[in-house]
Amino acid sequence: MRYGRNLPRDDHHSMRSQTLRKVACAGCVVCTAACFEAAFPASGPANVATPGNRAKERGAVRISSKREVVRILRSRCAEESGCHAGEMAAVSLRLDVPDPHAALVNVRSKLQPKWLLVKPGKPEESVVWLNVTGKHAQAGIFGTRMPPEKPLRPTERQLIGRWIRQGASP
Repeated sequence: MRYGRNLPRDDHHSMRSQTLRKVACAGCVVCTAACFEAAFPASGPANVATPGNRAKERGAVRISSKREVVRILRSRCAEESGCHAGEMAAVSLRLDVPDPHAALVNVRSKLQPKWLLVKPGKPEESVVWLNVTGKHAQAGIFGTRMPPEKPLRPTERQLIGRWIRQGASP
């Protein structure tokens, strides 16, 4: 089977959903977001944290917090909204510091001390993940979905979830 850049443009785009679960797209601009979503669906058994799925993710490309996750959180939660920047940062969580990874991973929530902001390997037990996905209320965490005015895009949420499942490495 041919896919990616080997397919004519129209065939490539029409066969996206059939082939992308098998391989990553060659990277055309039109398919970049669709390729990511097809490879890492937001729901379903692939996102359940099981030993088998963790083993698959260990073999997958590692997500870098400095290169990818911090870029998303800084731009959307510190710069764009201004909530987590400066001396008056919400819940004292500053994402505009030189090492936001240290402010997130294995750090207790100021509002919910029994919860960690990011618990490596366990997005369902991480306040950040629960807040950006809007699942915080089911976990007994009060507040609103973050960021409140303009939620993260599905691809951004998936990237953050995958980073946490992979161990939240720096």
